[in-house]
Amino acid sequence: MNRGVVVGVLLGLGILAGLAAAAATAPGLKLVHSKRWRTTGPSVEIPDNAADFLDALAERCGFDLVVTSGTRTTRAQARAMIKKVKNGDSLADLLALYGDDAQIEALWPFLAVGDEDGAAAVIEEHIERGRYLSRHLATSAESWALDIDDPKDPRERAQLIATAKDLGVRVLDEGNHIHIEHRGSRNV
Repeated sequence: MNRGVVVGVLLGLGILAGLAAAAATAPGLKLVHSKRWRTTGPSVEIPDNAADFLDALAERCGFDLVVTSGTRTTRAQARAMIKKVKNGDSLADLLALYGDDAQIEALWPFLAVGDEDGAAAVIEEHIERGRYLSRHLATSAESWALDIDDPKDPRERAQLIATAKDLGVRVLDEGNHIHIEHRGSRNV
């Protein structure tokens, strides 16, 4: 079914108006889709300034983007890391990716056995000491991270990475997705 038809039907039923009203009551978060990008579901939280960045990125790339992760709870971060370990990432892989040796080494016993509660507790302890393992955990409007689904076309993938870098963010190619993180102000 055409997306325009779906929007028209939803408008006619008053559903979009209800969604917009609900979004207006959640300060700092944007609806789960835009003209050129969408999330994989309502649990993917996108800060407003990250949504503005996505608008600019998608417009400059010229193709649609799918955001698979945004702001995470400590439990969601633990779950994501356990998934990485289940998919074959080793302690050395995590040390290279995250760079916080002390935190990764404290997490490893919990990650290795899939203990989400234990891993989340370690992450929370480090946050209380001001040590954020991932920008996905950041709560500041100026500091955030997003994961964008891997464009299957190699040209689109290269364009996405180059355009994001041009917009002033850090970009990591994590294989099945592109990780983008922002610290401080930027020009879009």
